[in-house]
This record gives sequence, C-alpha cells and structure tokens, in this order.
Amino acid sequence: MAKDLTYESDARQKLLSGSCKLSRTVAVTMGPQGKNVILGKYVGAPVLTKDGVSVAREITLSDPIEDLACQLIKEAAGRTASVAGDGTTTATVLADEILKNGCALLDSGYSPLLLKRGIEAGVKSICERLEEMKTEVKTYSDLRDIATISANNDVELGDSIAKAFDSVGMNGTVVAEASPGVGNSVRFVDGIELKSGWVSPAFAADSGGAEISLENCRILICEEELSNLSLCVSLLQDLSEQNVPVLILAKDIKREVLQTLIANNKLGRLRSVAVKIPVMGVAQSEWIEALSVLVGTRVCSAGSGVPISSIKVDDLGFAKKVVVNQYVTKIVEGRRDEGRHAEKLKIYLSDSEKLLPESAEIDTKNRISFLMNKAAVISVGYSTELELREKGDRVEDAICATKAAIEEGYVPGGGTALLRASRQVDLSSFDRSLQPAVEVVLKAVRRPISQISINSNIDPEVVISTVLNNDSVSFGYNAATDKYEDLIAAGVIDPKKVARTALQNAASISVLLINTGAIVSERPDHPSSWQPPAGWRPPEDGKLSHNH
Repeated sequence: MAKDLTYESDARQKLLSGSCKLSRTVAVTMGPQGKNVILGKYVGAPVLTKDGVSVAREITLSDPIEDLACQLIKEAAGRTASVAGDGTTTATVLADEILKNGCALLDSGYSPLLLKRGIEAGVKSICERLEEMKTEVKTYSDLRDIATISANNDVELGDSIAKAFDSVGMNGTVVAEASPGVGNSVRFVDGIELKSGWVSPAFAADSGGAEISLENCRILICEEELSNLSLCVSLLQDLSEQNVPVLILAKDIKREVLQTLIANNKLGRLRSVAVKIPVMGVAQSEWIEALSVLVGTRVCSAGSGVPISSIKVDDLGFAKKVVVNQYVTKIVEGRRDEGRHAEKLKIYLSDSEKLLPESAEIDTKNRISFLMNKAAVISVGYSTELELREKGDRVEDAICATKAAIEEGYVPGGGTALLRASRQVDLSSFDRSLQPAVEVVLKAVRRPISQISINSNIDPEVVISTVLNNDSVSFGYNAATDKYEDLIAAGVIDPKKVARTALQNAASISVLLINTGAIVSERPDHPSSWQPPAGWRPPEDGKLSHNH
C-alpha cells in the first residue's frame, strides 16, 4: 500500500498540532492546583489520576503525523522521568513551547542551522544559571519537601520517602512495595544499587516495560563475556525445573545468548534478566568480588578458577528481591556471606589506613561504603487496585526525584527557577545572528510558571511580573497557598537535576521536530502498508532463502 508524504511547513504544522494536543492534556495536571484527568479503558474500570506520566502514557492520536510528534515528545519526556525521577509534565510543555516558537521563527525565513545553534546556546546558558542558584540538600526537611512535591503534595508519602533517604544516605537503596491497608511504613534491610539496567527491554515485555521485579531470585556473576550457553545448559534447566528466577550479571552478553534467554522468558520456561556489570571503580575486580560477597556467591571467570560450567543452583547468589529497569539494578536482602564479608571489610579498612594514591584511597573508601550499604523498603498502603496504580507512579517519581535532589541540589519550585534563570541571561552577549533563536528558549521557559498560574485561575502575566519585581532568588508564587513568599522557606522546591534534564530533553526533541523537511506516514485507512523490498519473493518449498 502507498504511504502519505508531507513536506516543509505543512509537515511542521501537523507536528505542532500533535504537540499542542499532548501538551494541553498533560498540562492540566501541573502544580498543586492542577486538575485530574480521567483515562477511559476498553477493558476494566477507568483511571482517574493527576500524574502527568500516567496521562501522557495513554495518549495516542488518530492523525498519524500528529501522533508521530506526540510519541516522540512522550519519549523525550519519559526519559526525563527515567533519569531524574520527575519533570515529565515540565518537559512536555517546554517541548511544545519551543516547538511553537521555533516553527514561527523558521516560517519567517530564519536559518534552521542558526536556530539549532541558538537553542543549544540558550539551554546551556540557562543550565549555568540554575547551577549558580542551586542549594545542596542538608536537612531532613529538605528531603521531605522535595519528596512531598514530587508525590503531588502527598505529605504522608513524602515523609516516608524522606525518612528512608535520611536513614540510608545517598549510596543507599530505596525501593517501594504495595501493602494492602491504610498508611505507609518504612523498614530497613541490606541492599545495593548498580548503575546498570537490563541489556534488552524485551525482558520487561510482560511487565509493561517499566521495570522487572523478581522475588526470591538467584544471581549469577560472570566476569567474562557470556558467549555460549552450552556451558551452563544444565544450570539453566535446573532453574527452569525449580521455577526459580535468575539475575545474570556479566561483563557482556552476546546476541545469541540474549535471544535464547528472551525466548525462554517469553515462553515462561525461565524467568530471567541479563545485566552488564557496570564500571564500579578503579579496582574493578575487587568491586565485583565485593558484590559477590553481598549476594553469597563466587565470581565465574578463568582467573578465579570457577568455570561457569561447574556452577550449580546452590552455588548461585540469592536475594529476596531484585528490581531492574532501563538504568538501575536494585538488589534487596541479598544472602551475604558473613565470613567473607568480615574478611573483606578488615582488608579494606587496613588498606584505607595505608599511604595510597588519592584515587586508590577514594576507591577503597567507596568499597567499604558499598559493603556496608543498606536499603529502605517503603510499604505503600492502598485500598483498591485503582488507588494502587495511581500511587505507584507517584511513589517511583518521588523516590527518583529525591535522589536527584541529593545528587545535584535543589532550586526554588513552581517554575520560578527557570523564569529567573531566563531573566539573568544577557541576550546581548550572544552573536546577533543567534539572538532570535536564544529568545525562543528564554520565552519557552516561562511556560511552566504560566501553566501553574492558569491552573490556579490567576493571570500568569501578573504572577510573572510580581515575581520578577522582587530581587530575592527564592521569592515566588506558592500556588498551594495562593501567596507570594520565600519558596525555599515554604518548602516549594524542585531538584535542580529535574529542571535541567527537562529543559535539555525538551530542547533536543524540539530541534529535531522543527528541522523536519518531510514526513513519510502510514495511511489511517491502510495501517499495514508494508512494501516488499526489491528482489524479494515468497519462500518456496525446498528452498532455504527467499531474499532473491
């Protein structure tokens, strides 16, 4: 079947239309005065939520070109949430605003190349201003305020998340679990977090693509490339027969091995997930050995003298819970080898007292911290499945956003930080040819505070002028109390990483969409418009190849 072709300004207008529809729907949830959105379902009860991620996830548009823009912006906004834990709505409205202003500038005859350079320069300058105005997280109240705002102003949930991070620290692990009943609670267990996620999203196909959770999981650690499953077929068969899930940590996983694991996972024969071992420190082998101690296993490698072919199920490590997503692997309540743990800790403590190069000294101290790592498990109470789905998204966002604030500090919330950053940028410092493009970004970053004001039924221009007329960096509009006040003192704060990541991702996808010259799209009435490539013929009996 033929496909539709759309060019230049017509293509951009269609993309802009799709962006506007997505942005308008998601934006109604923004801020403490944001409204709910009802998500209708073909099967089951409708979902009522104020979570921007949940709303964006459900949006698809009937026009194929509009839907292209919608899906691309959703991907960029979703990455913001994955990396920083929050900011999906902010990234969506920023992308829409940059796209709208950029398309108008391009239609006036402005150079696409200058537009790209100017937008990138504007984003860089605003991020530098955010860095200047950030404040480091120092107190429990800072953690509570950030978690509460990220959880859509749920004070009880924010308090539980703050308690968890306050106890385990930045290097600790925080996970959430559902608990039928009223109220939330926090318990503390052993746990570690690796900065590496699944090798392929196909492992998460059955879980909706968000994350994989394995209970009572076995753990295989291989310091070499896993290129041949024939060496451990017996081990995998035993795991399958015992219906035991397995986390495979390896230096690398070859495609053939990966395809076999994914296929068995889909068929239900073996619940597994493969993760590449991240670079953890200077002495990588020592880090991997420390990891094996915390889960109670031996590292498989030629150097260690433990070939993978000799490993049995009982030799594998064990954890009560393993949570894996695209970026992070969390191992909770691992079966720690107490004897080796005490021995390793004694060696590392002794090494830390010796005269070592600075890099080696820091690496040793980090390994000590790794061995002593703790995890907090937040039990989130719920009454109905509908409430659980709605709370689940908010809890994960708030946990990631709180960690982001610990990493990079926080700035005044409510869109105030981006507004003030744009005011502090000197437009005249840029080359005259780039100034129109830089101005696109400076105007766009006013959108978050404007949308929060609109959702609060207040004129955004009045809010913006009132805020900018005050020289205090933390002075702004608190939509929850309908007051102008010191936002940091009032606890209205955002992780700086969220604001930075949302702006960078929004600008990135907007530049790509603005610079679109042609679109090849499916016809709505012929969705399966697949064309065979030149020279292709259907397979014939008795022949293996059908490419020619």
